[in-house]
Amino acid sequence: IFILGGGVPASYADPPSYVKSRCDAAAQVFIRCGQLLAKKGGTKEDQIPAILTLSAGTAHMPQLLSSDGLPIWESTASAAYLMDQ
Repeated sequence: IFILGGGVPASYADPPSYVKSRCDAAAQVFIRCGQLLAKKGGTKEDQIPAILTLSAGTAHMPQLLSSDGLPIWESTASAAYLMDQ
């Protein structure tokens, strides 16, 4: 499952609301696949899709920086948001 980024995150795990919606939808698909797999008795590794967050930033907006001065990529914020859910 590919989650497209877009927009500068407000913080490390806080992507824009429209990206959060994409993350939430991907999480629902991921969870539903796990539920269906459990009903069938299949193996988790063979059936559940992977989630890949995309996007690094834009040249048109300043990049959010961490406390140590490193960029917080849009994809990192999306992945952290998913992990927190």
